[in-house]
Amino acid sequence: MSSEGVDCATWHAYVKDASDCTVEIRPGVGGVEAGKWCKDIFDMLERFAGIMGWAAPEVKVMEQGVKRTPEKGIFGYLKFEAGIHRVQRVPSWPADSLPQTSACSVVVLPREDPNSNLIPVLKPHEYKVWITKKSSGPGGQCVNAAHQAVRIRHIESGVEGFADCYRALKSNKALALQQVSQKIMEEKGKKIAKERGIIRKQHMGSGDRSEKIRSYNYLNGTVVDHRLPKSEDGPNALEEIMDGEGLLHDIIEPLRLQEYRQRVQDYVVYEL
Repeated sequence: MSSEGVDCATWHAYVKDASDCTVEIRPGVGGVEAGKWCKDIFDMLERFAGIMGWAAPEVKVMEQGVKRTPEKGIFGYLKFEAGIHRVQRVPSWPADSLPQTSACSVVVLPREDPNSNLIPVLKPHEYKVWITKKSSGPGGQCVNAAHQAVRIRHIESGVEGFADCYRALKSNKALALQQVSQKIMEEKGKKIAKERGIIRKQHMGSGDRSEKIRSYNYLNGTVVDHRLPKSEDGPNALEEIMDGEGLLHDIIEPLRLQEYRQRVQDYVVYEL
């Protein structure tokens, strides 16, 4: 990438590249062998993390695969591992096994901002306030003891809150603001959950071997990344890649450069 004069830190178009992430690995087609392949892919990524100097991740075993939570700043690398990984090899058992093809799906999600779960504090210019008065009794002295009801609308989202249970304007306004803030947080949570669900579905696909992003062939010791041109598909040394000798980096870097070129192209077209 240095020959292209590319400084990855200047990739302003995708802020989440600098975040940490969660990796989920699930078996696809292939039965027991697919489950073993999940563990092999997990080990490969864990060794790669060690080569890159990243901190040891928290590891959780899921019912359908493996989940790991790496440290901050590596989503920009590991997102290229998302998709179907296909393997062709002879199972270790039984002894007379024939070559078998199986697969696993890798999902890579940027970690949520811890502040995304905090109730937002709205500034006065972000909302409109309507104040109405209503009498608290049918007549006489009580008719002058009025509740000051408050309706607040968040300008950007249109979310509203209403409060009239207190006599004091200040108390009703605080309650209406709290309602609006809570609704905004809930809507934001729903949006994030929906986006992550879409990403997870895209990464997982159907688990079928035909949807592969990369093939590992133990019969001839090769690794082919199907997203790269044949001349750029990286090293073919399967054992070195699986053992974490850093050659996975030589596959990911061309993918990073490919994405960067596409971003520049999209930006130029947008500017025109």
